[in-house]
Amino acid sequence: MNHNAGTERILLLGGNHLMVSLVEECQAIGLEVYVTDNLKDAPAKKTCDHACNISIRDIDAIIDLIQENNINGVLCGFTDSVLPYYQQICQRAGLPCYITTAQQMAVTTNKLDLKKILKSHSVPCLESYNENHLSTEHFPVIIKPTDNSGGRGIQICSTEINFQHALENARKYSQSGQVLIEEKLDAAEATVFYFVSEGEINYLGIGDRVTRQIYEDNIQLPILYRFPSNHQESYISQLDNKIRTLITSLEMHDGLVYLQMFYHQNTFIVYELAYRLTGSLEYKIFERTLGFNSARELAAFAVGRPMKRIDSMPIAINGYNLTILCDDSRDIVNVLGLDEINAHSGVIYIHQNFTPGEGGKAAEKGTLAQVIYRILFLAQNECEARDIITMVNKTLRLQGKSGNVIPYYTASL
Repeated sequence: MNHNAGTERILLLGGNHLMVSLVEECQAIGLEVYVTDNLKDAPAKKTCDHACNISIRDIDAIIDLIQENNINGVLCGFTDSVLPYYQQICQRAGLPCYITTAQQMAVTTNKLDLKKILKSHSVPCLESYNENHLSTEHFPVIIKPTDNSGGRGIQICSTEINFQHALENARKYSQSGQVLIEEKLDAAEATVFYFVSEGEINYLGIGDRVTRQIYEDNIQLPILYRFPSNHQESYISQLDNKIRTLITSLEMHDGLVYLQMFYHQNTFIVYELAYRLTGSLEYKIFERTLGFNSARELAAFAVGRPMKRIDSMPIAINGYNLTILCDDSRDIVNVLGLDEINAHSGVIYIHQNFTPGEGGKAAEKGTLAQVIYRILFLAQNECEARDIITMVNKTLRLQGKSGNVIPYYTASL
């Protein structure tokens, strides 16, 4: 491989569509980017500097790649399942790794371990049930694998009729075979973000996570993120100190921590905690509102550079992630309107999560794999945001093989 003399090199684990954004962020701070993925046509391989066909599970081969090419750092992206490989690779290669303890790994990749730590810090969480002690009064419930993410394997059970089927399905998606049965809550949702640098915990912000019920037996999927949340003051007064204490107790010294939660009857109820970047690409928004980009800072950390301090007040503007979902992206062969949308002064980034006409395996219904676009934009107020969302809905058109219009799901304020 040809190298740029004196340039620091980073290896990204995985090359899916979301990783294209991470390649861009690494290149923006002057890094030479390697991407490894066992899929030869992985999208991020088309934009990186060096593409490799090694599976992230083949740790020996990846260590050889790192040593042979004098790679300075390794970083994973947006998936919990990659975290154990990321940690092992960094440890063996002697490179910086923000996951430093077994407890961090357990809490951020297993929902049962998370629930225990939340309860120990008096952080509200969903009520859970034993499968052998369920009664009619407990329904509807949500059944989910304890160690998966992205909505995979999760199903809503309104009655006992499909309970066993949902239980078996969730176990298929769990490496440990364990499932979690929780109360189904119909409530507003929010996501909060913290960035930790050398032990200093920085609150980045909280956003409303607007969701939509698309399929009857699947969880609601996000169609819009709005920053800052309408409930920001309530969150800070109720939970901020407890979450800071929790992060400190887990010895999270560096990295991005985010939590997903319900806002129900004036109470925040946490149902997810992750120690990695999130596919909502909120770092694009915080870059504009805070002057801070967590993806770039994680890349800097990976190669041993000091991370930037957050020393600016947020500017008075709202950030949005308009999320577009589709039943089956394999049907799409042409997309119209993207150039017009991108030209709008409020739009800051468009992420495409599929390749028109690529075929392949259908996305599982009721999962984040159904996301086809994330359109990030800024607006001074709700009225301006509504105008941009209306413009997107009028402009974006998906076409099938015969020129037919393919419907999609998104927000309409």
